[in-house]
Amino acid sequence: VQYVSGGAGYVLSYRAAARMVPSLDRCLEAWGDVPEGDLAVSQCLQSVGVFPEDTRDEQGRQRFHAFPYDYHVNWHRYGFHTKEFWYHKWIWGPELEGDDCCGEHTTVSFHYMSAQMGHFTFPGKVSPWPSLLRGRHVDLLTP
Repeated sequence: VQYVSGGAGYVLSYRAAARMVPSLDRCLEAWGDVPEGDLAVSQCLQSVGVFPEDTRDEQGRQRFHAFPYDYHVNWHRYGFHTKEFWYHKWIWGPELEGDDCCGEHTTVSFHYMSAQMGHFTFPGKVSPWPSLLRGRHVDLLTP
């Protein structure tokens, strides 16, 4: 199974979602007991011919980050590069962590930060959200 961590969110085309919908009952029966929901979604999508794409930016950085910003920036200081866990096996492409982990203009989200993502800014930067929203109310967070 090709797999992309879903904790930081998914982006599905209308066509991909339309392919999955008729198979939801079958998918729930086959993978509904899988404790990792993102893995079950990957299996379901692939069973209907939808495969993940490489969404890294031009510098090879992830756009959908599997952990909070602080973890990615301080990856080496926290010793995550020396610990064996699922991330090392499932990450797409080389691991770019530390100061160069995250693109200011290409990052889409960080996992485990849903309460903060609506107002998150990179340290020392001005949030892009007010200019992007132009005074419109947009629900940026879907629980």
